[in-house]
Amino acid sequence: MTFVWSDIVAECGKYKDRFVSTYLSYAGEHALEDDGRVTVVSERTFAEHNGIPRETFRRWLKNATDPTWATPAAKAARTAKSHATVVKNMAHQADPQAIVDAIELAGAAALKRVLHELKLRNEGVDTSKAARKAAHATAHAIAEPIHEIVAQSTVELCVIALLDAAEQLRDAREEGQLTKTAMRKITKALEAFQLELAEANLAMS
Repeated sequence: MTFVWSDIVAECGKYKDRFVSTYLSYAGEHALEDDGRVTVVSERTFAEHNGIPRETFRRWLKNATDPTWATPAAKAARTAKSHATVVKNMAHQADPQAIVDAIELAGAAALKRVLHELKLRNEGVDTSKAARKAAHATAHAIAEPIHEIVAQSTVELCVIALLDAAEQLRDAREEGQLTKTAMRKITKALEAFQLELAEANLAMS
């Protein structure tokens, strides 16, 4: 049976899943072109008729039909392969200026990362993912006790400040220095503190 390409395209709609399901329904079938030619529905012809980059459509198919394609291990393997390909292609560039131009085209953020990477490597620093992960774990182990100490110190300082404020308020009252304006300011500050205290109590409950 021969189908018509325009009907197949119309059936796809605008969503990725619909493109994939439509392709799987017609894959291998013959379809009539506008000029009268008959072609086979393949990944290439289907992608071309729908204006989708071939590699993009192939990725959609893989995600939909191959359960292992979207696993973290598979993604990591594809990333590593892509990285190796980029490194190989860049290594074949005989012109250093061309390499720099390629990096700059990637954007200012990419250029900054590349310069940082080169600096670390020139200093003999292991920049592999495993080394970075180990460094982050070590930094976390060192920083965590410091964070706890700082948090405890902050609480102690808060308590001391409150006790000191209470003492100064008592002294001001005994010396007759309190005015209505001063009391309004003190009350406003107290309300702000009480709000934070209430939220802190809710967080602890």
